[in-house]
Amino acid sequence: MTDFPTMVYRVPGSHRATGGKTFDYRGVDDAVALKDALAGGWRLSLKEAIAGVKAAAIIAEVIEANEAIDDVSAATRDELEQKAKELGIGFNSRTSDAVLAQRIAGAI
Repeated sequence: MTDFPTMVYRVPGSHRATGGKTFDYRGVDDAVALKDALAGGWRLSLKEAIAGVKAAAIIAEVIEANEAIDDVSAATRDELEQKAKELGIGFNSRTSDAVLAQRIAGAI
């Protein structure tokens, strides 16, 4: 349950966060305003906003790589597996590329 008024955050923005990220924030006064803000890309915490941007970037990279690689090449899967190993994320041969990409995004 969220107490009102509360703040929502979006990355990037005009304010500096630690780690070189930038963010914006704004207040919301009720559940309707909160629902609208969340639908518009705002998040309940700065950490969630930063994580959402990182996940979107990784997914965009995977999509771009899939479009650039022909059906014969397995480079995209190899890259996902390499990144998962770097981050210590568990997977096996039954783990789909999409699930593996989501786990990587969640770990970053």
